[in-house]
Amino acid sequence: MSTLGAAKRLRKELQNLERAAASGDPDDKDVYLRPSSSASILRWSALIKGPPDTPYEGGIFRVTIKCTPDYPLAPPTITFQTKVSHEI
Repeated sequence: MSTLGAAKRLRKELQNLERAAASGDPDDKDVYLRPSSSASILRWSALIKGPPDTPYEGGIFRVTIKCTPDYPLAPPTITFQTKVSHEI
């Protein structure tokens, strides 16, 4: 798949996310996702709420998501920008 194919797929997924967000309760979201910039739809930023009933509950974690031109056939690379302690 070319970069254009991956970009087309990601734009469609973004439209689906925007439609779902518009029809749902904004306080009921566990993940906030958006492209990092208008320059490249292949790079995304996300905020993830810590799951309930875990040591991470109440936390907000920033991650970056990088898709390759082979997306969706190749998985994206996800990197936590927020330091996450594994010693909880």
